Amino acid sequence: MKTLIIYESKHHGNTFKLVDAIEEEWGCDLCNIADKNVDKEHINFEEYDLIGIASGVAFGRLYRNIEKFVASEKFPSNKSVFLLYTCGNRNLRSAYYCDHIKEVLKNKNCKVEGSYGCAGYDTFGPLKLIGGISKGHPDQDEIKAAKIVYEVITKDMNGEYDF
Repeated sequence: MKTLIIYESKHHGNTFKLVDAIEEEWGCDLCNIADKNVDKEHINFEEYDLIGIASGVAFGRLYRNIEKFVASEKFPSNKSVFLLYTCGNRNLRSAYYCDHIKEVLKNKNCKVEGSYGCAGYDTFGPLKLIGGISKGHPDQDEIKAAKIVYEVITKDMNGEYDF
């Protein structure tokens, strides 16, 4: 199964830690939209069975650059997708972080195969005055969990699991 992970990881590289671990174990292709001018670069999405969308969270949503790209005509319809995110807020029951992008994906007839979110070290704005929040995150257990979620998604898509 060929996978592309489109990501944006700012500040402390929290999201990249998850993406990098998945790439290292399974050899996915990566596209950092902060490093590449994705609007001008042609990505052949047809060659990918699964597309990962990975982002930090700012103001209760995935980063705007990620959301804009997914909403653009450059991002394909009718694809299988998974979501990864990191956030300073440890209240991870806040699944609403992905609500907006899930709606965009639904409108493009994309199937969200799964998602994973964990804490990430955050020193944005006034948080830097107190040394930040969620220090040491994502930790090794959270990184391992992201890899397990990816493995389960791909095995399920390949028919290896029957839930």
